[in-house]
Amino acid sequence: MKAKIAVLTLILLVASLSPATAGNERRIGTSGAQELRIPVGARGTALGGAILADVQGI
Repeated sequence: MKAKIAVLTLILLVASLSPATAGNERRIGTSGAQELRIPVGARGTALGGAILADVQGI
C-alpha cells in the first residue's frame, strides 16, 4: 500500500512539473481552442448574443 502511494505521488509530481503545451514547445501557454478566446462581456450579453467573432490571420 505504501508503495502504491509513493508511485502515485511521484507520478503526480512529475505531471505537475511538466509544461502545459498545446501541440509542441513553440506553443507553450497558447490556447488550444481558438473559440475560447472570443471576448465575453456585458455588451454582448445585453445585445442577446449578437456579437460575433471575426476571422483574423488568414
